This record gives sequence, C-alpha cells and structure tokens, in this order.
Amino acid sequence: GSFAVGSGSNVNVYGTLEISGSATLNSSLRIFPGGKVIIDGNLTVVSSNNLVVGTSVAPPPYADLVVKGNLISQTSGDVTINRNGRVAIS
Repeated sequence: GSFAVGSGSNVNVYGTLEISGSATLNSSLRIFPGGKVIIDGNLTVVSSNNLVVGTSVAPPPYADLVVKGNLISQTSGDVTINRNGRVAIS
C-alpha cells in the first residue's frame, strides 16, 4: 500500500524499506549508509529538505533510493543527495 510520513514525524532507514504503492513525505525521511528504500509508485516530497539520501561520510557503504514512478516536489520540497547517496528513478 501507500506510505506517508506525517508532519512532525521522522523516519530513519538503516536497513531495507520496500513500499508497494506511492509515498508522500510531509516530514523527514533519511536514508543512511547501508539503507535502501524501494518505492513501486510515485514519491512526493512536500516542503523543504524532507528527503535526505546518504551522509557526508566517504563511500562505501552507499545509501540507496529507487523510485519506480515519478519524483514530485511540492511547496519547495527539497531533496538532498549526499556523497554516499545513490538515486534511481524510472
């Protein structure tokens, strides 16, 4: 199903998170080195800096984000991809 991070919540991913539907971020989703998020639908980022992939630590391990739909930015929805972050959008 779908996945939503509500306002004021924070989700930190260190393992694997698979979402079979779409995802909406109204608050922070951070993917740390060794973590992987796979989204079968669209990913909507609402407001600033709610999606952070990786850290400033030299790679590896990598932090991975795979979106099998669209990446949508609403209301200045910023996405930060740090030096050990990898992103694939198809």
